[in-house]
Amino acid sequence: MLRLSRYKRKGQWFIISAVVISGVFLAISILLKNYGIDSSAAAMADDDFYFRNVQHQLNQTILLSNSETKENNVNEFIYFAQERLAAKGYLLNITILDLNNNKFNITLSSDRMKISSVVQYP
Repeated sequence: MLRLSRYKRKGQWFIISAVVISGVFLAISILLKNYGIDSSAAAMADDDFYFRNVQHQLNQTILLSNSETKENNVNEFIYFAQERLAAKGYLLNITILDLNNNKFNITLSSDRMKISSVVQYP
């Protein structure tokens, strides 16, 4: 009879420890509920995407142009890109440093950041 009562008490420790561990996890989750990382501001900033897209499209304009139409095509692309990005609240400045060697200074500015780069395309 003594042995049966001792086995019944061992099961109680498992139940008590499970309740205590659950309570500890609940307390930790309540304490850390207000802490978090808000990454939505970084996702809303499209500046880098637009800058890389302008670089890529300028390269495509140069690749698809021949020597006679390159200057006109590049100037039209610059005007088009500036107009489209101005409608979105960005200021785009593309300076032709050397048209024969396809070297440009590209600057994209917004109220959040300014990105600038000198690029040379093949």
